[in-house]
Amino acid sequence: MPPAHSTFCVRKIPHPPTPTRGIRFRPPAHAHSEKPELMDTRTMTDTVFSADSITALLKNFKQARLPLQVGFGKKNVTHTSYLVSMADNWLHIDQLIPREGNKQLKPGDDLTIRVSHGGTLYQFKSRHLSPTIEEDGFPCHKIAFPQQLDFSEQRTSFRVPIRRDQAPSVNILTHDGQRLCAQLENISDNGLCIRLHVPQTISDTQLVHCEINFTDFEPLSLDAQVRHNKAAPQVPASRIGMEFSSLSSLTRKQLSQWLMKLQRHHIRTGLPA
Repeated sequence: MPPAHSTFCVRKIPHPPTPTRGIRFRPPAHAHSEKPELMDTRTMTDTVFSADSITALLKNFKQARLPLQVGFGKKNVTHTSYLVSMADNWLHIDQLIPREGNKQLKPGDDLTIRVSHGGTLYQFKSRHLSPTIEEDGFPCHKIAFPQQLDFSEQRTSFRVPIRRDQAPSVNILTHDGQRLCAQLENISDNGLCIRLHVPQTISDTQLVHCEINFTDFEPLSLDAQVRHNKAAPQVPASRIGMEFSSLSSLTRKQLSQWLMKLQRHHIRTGLPA
């Protein structure tokens, strides 16, 4: 148990409080200003089981100072926290807000944790292991490392599907200079999904450069950030979802024209757009 002198006296701040673990845990301006999802968005849900992929996503949550919505108890009352540190078998999360939740949270309690980022809602289950003290002397909570992570991606734009026998090639250049070749599965004005044959892989959250080549089309060249990476069922390949990053107005115009041409191609070849 944390020593009595360090329980909450370090957080003398007016209600509603925010974590004050120095500059490191000062929430960014966007932390509590997520825009509500549009009612007419389309939802794509999936689950990540790979420990490496889960670790990469959790590191992204920590680096971006994303607020965790922590639910527990019979009423599943939600409290806010932040990811402090992590290891192979456990996570450390900051004290809960409202702070009364720290007294209510007991070892063995089941937790449901949600994180919203970039139009995607992530959720995972965990268990409270014990209250503890972080290396900097602040009290926190030790919880179990999640076995899986579910996500629901809200899409406001239509994704153009690709016929497997006509799939364009996608040349990928990673930040460390690795060159990979993949197949395009679908694409929209916000992102794309590719199929990459194993053992090739791309780590989650990294920024990559993509060049898409399709017969009779001008090559499309743009940057994208990896959002999720999952092994494809029954085949030795992985499906990787990416979100386009910092597109210029010229590139967006080229992308829009490319998508329109692709939809017309599908209509002519019999694949519904």
